[in-house]
Amino acid sequence: MQARYTPNHCKKCPSCGVEIETCSHVLTCEEAGRVDLLHKSINLVEQWMKDQGTEPTLRKMLIEYAHGRGGKTMGEIVGRRGGHFRSLARSMDKIGGGVSWKGLSQ
Repeated sequence: MQARYTPNHCKKCPSCGVEIETCSHVLTCEEAGRVDLLHKSINLVEQWMKDQGTEPTLRKMLIEYAHGRGGKTMGEIVGRRGGHFRSLARSMDKIGGGVSWKGLSQ
């Protein structure tokens, strides 16, 4: 993404060196350091959500969803937690086809 702001900067991901660095790639890059940084960033968001008084069950579900990096649908995470959360899960999964965590992260 640095290439967007710096002329003649290499457009490849500085972590894996293979893919073009896009917002989508940053979220899916499998290089260990990039994955670790993403999880640390998600943990910071979780702390911010706690500090802001986000409803605990909602916070935990969103954080699990983000840590899953598209491996689970929100419907799978919500499971048997309750009616209004099931409605949220259906909406999120419908919007993103099960991978709306990218939209949530951007």
